Parts: sequence; structure tokens; C-alpha cells
Amino acid sequence: MQTGGHTGHAVLQHRRRFGGFGMTMQARGFVALWHNVPPGIDEEYNLVHTREHVPDYVANAAGRGGIDFGRRYGEGKGQLPAYFMFYPARDMTAFARLAQKPWPEHPGGSSVWFNAIIDQYRDSWRNNCRLLAQRGGGTGGAACSLIMPLSEEVVAGAPIVDDVLAWLIGLPPVVAVHLGVTDPDIAPNRPPLTRHDTAVGVMVIEGFSRLLLAQLLPEILSRLEQSGIATEKPRYGLYQLAYELRAEELDQVEPFPGSPRRW
Repeated sequence: MQTGGHTGHAVLQHRRRFGGFGMTMQARGFVALWHNVPPGIDEEYNLVHTREHVPDYVANAAGRGGIDFGRRYGEGKGQLPAYFMFYPARDMTAFARLAQKPWPEHPGGSSVWFNAIIDQYRDSWRNNCRLLAQRGGGTGGAACSLIMPLSEEVVAGAPIVDDVLAWLIGLPPVVAVHLGVTDPDIAPNRPPLTRHDTAVGVMVIEGFSRLLLAQLLPEILSRLEQSGIATEKPRYGLYQLAYELRAEELDQVEPFPGSPRRW
């Protein structure tokens, strides 16, 4: 999906909107990750991810307070992997600095427990996104995540983005919508992305019912494509929220017995 090419106009508009590919300005955004794990380690994966990795990542990946919250969604159904992680951040340039560090200096990098699990990740996707737009608030117990190629007009800030997000937030089960564009200058993105590739967008639609989101999905996919936001049909996954940790709750989080406190 991460193929094709930006035109010079779209790249210029992207630089104007987000402060340039040189990462000279702070910019809000989010990290979106997907992966599968072998069935035999699901229980241990959920344990280490909840009790060690999410607190470690929220506290340390972008500096304490740099990530608003971390969420893990599971029970995924659709075209994307079964687990989906969502980390909204105040300054995406922090992730560019993190990428330059050796693995042991990353959150979880020196954890024997977490490294034993991450080595078994399968079908991993990662998109480091600059925020284009968002509507709504609160925390939905279900989410639909979508990956799609974006039109040049959307990357440049076309009014249709606000129109479509207003339509989405008007759907009965939807409580919040987030739309970002993957930044090729913040590594790693998986699959890899360069400035010459077609812009890749990630949308996260939060709701209070996965069943109702699933029923609306054909209409949502059609609207995204027909409106011109997506230049082809998005890939999607429907998920149930498994865990959320907000930055202000870090001091109250207890490490799992026998595990060090890494935050």
C-alpha cells in the first residue's frame, strides 16, 4: 500500500503544514502499531505488555509527559493484525530522536521479559503519524483503525477532511475520530516509507460498540473513498479496548511482582 509518488506540490504543502521534513517544529501526532503473536503466548504477551511495556513506553519513549496515553486493543477482526496500539503524542520529533538510539536505550530494550515476547511478533505494521485532524473526545471501548493512501488535497488540508470527520462523529456509536499522515522522516515505519511515496494515512474511529461500528463499516469505507480522502479502499481492523494508561496515572502503576519499575 505504501507505493506511488507525491507531487512536488503535495510535498511542499506537507512541509508548510507540519513544519518541514527537517523536524524543526513540534507537532502533535500519534504512533499506530499492529501485530500478531503466536496463539500460545497471547496470555504472557498481554501480561508483559500491560504490566511492563505500556507504562515503560508512555513514560520514556518521548520523555515523561510527551505521550498523552497508551492503549492496546485486541480481539481484532478484519484485514489488519489482531493487536492494535495507539500512542498520541505532543511532539512527534521525540520519536525521531528515539530512533537514533541503540535498542538497549529504547523502552523495553533492556528487558529480558519483553524482548522474549517482541522477538515473536508477526505481521508488524508501524506508522508514525503527524496529526491532520480530530473530532470528539473520551475513550471508546471499541475502535476501528484504518490504513489508506491519502490524496494530495487531504495532505494539504482540504476542507473535505472536516466535512467527513463531522459526518463520522455524527454516527450514533462514534465518540472520537483521529486522522494522521505517516511522516517518512520519523523512523521506523513498517513497511518503510520515503518522501517520494504516496502519502499514507491512518484513521482511528472510537466508539462504544464494536458491533455497531462493524455494521457501519461498509458505509464508512465507501464514504472515505468517494469523498476523495482515500485514493483506494482502506484496510481496516475492528478492535476491543484491552488497556489504557494515561501519563498522569504513571505514579500509581505498580510493577508486576518480580519485575523492575521502569517508569
